[in-house]
Amino acid sequence: MPNRRRLDDELDRLLALARRYGRPLSVALVDIDHFKRVNDELGHQVGDRALIEVVTRLSALLRQGDLLGRWGGEEFLLLAPYAKHDAALDLAERCREGIARTPFPGVGHLTVSFGVATLTGDDDARSILRRADLALYTAKREGRDRVVGMPGLTDAGELDSSPERNGR
Repeated sequence: MPNRRRLDDELDRLLALARRYGRPLSVALVDIDHFKRVNDELGHQVGDRALIEVVTRLSALLRQGDLLGRWGGEEFLLLAPYAKHDAALDLAERCREGIARTPFPGVGHLTVSFGVATLTGDDDARSILRRADLALYTAKREGRDRVVGMPGLTDAGELDSSPERNGR
């Protein structure tokens, strides 16, 4: 599983390619909802097994070319090259449903929240990640177990920071 350093490098590479060839690029921050409770109540070994199972399930739902890596703690970053905003929202929703659908051995049901952002004309790594983080924060604040997206530019070319919501 790629770590944060590898994800930073890969995001920089994908940003350069997206700009050079005029291709879409979306990113999603993924957080396991209430995961601290799993570690606190069931122990870190159970939590570690649950993390591995979350990654396995998410990886099985990704498209070829997507990259999922550990961003920190129970947070992951999904890099989705060639994914326009609607496609990235659909991918995130499919992943969210895939986690929520089936109980985890020894844990029960887990849910995840997604914050999705799509490359805009002026984005760099920091700004696209900031929008994904804001979308994730919105998903958490609005009850978790959902996908929230920050689309990027409006049809008029202005930054649209109004969240789009999918999920429950």
